[in-house]
Amino acid sequence: MALTAVSAKRILYEASVWFDKETHSYLSHAWPIDVMSVGRTEEHALKMLEEAVGLFVDTVREDGNLDLIAQEAGYRLEGDVLVPPKRNHFSGAAEFSTEV
Repeated sequence: MALTAVSAKRILYEASVWFDKETHSYLSHAWPIDVMSVGRTEEHALKMLEEAVGLFVDTVREDGNLDLIAQEAGYRLEGDVLVPPKRNHFSGAAEFSTEV
């Protein structure tokens, strides 16, 4: 059965945050959709990442590409939640979700 990500109301992802000495800011990354953001603190970087993920999903949904992007990233739909693939190793990242 094909993934119908357009019906998803939430997307799960792993988020990593690290401090960038060059810019004196915190960078955040959402795996596996490969969305990044930046903030003044770790918490701010995560808040900005949540917003960036929501905007990314809205944009690809409007463009009609959400199913393709979700499939390429290895997502599966469970109810109305997009669930990422399992990693085979510990990434050190925390799990997050964003309403979409």
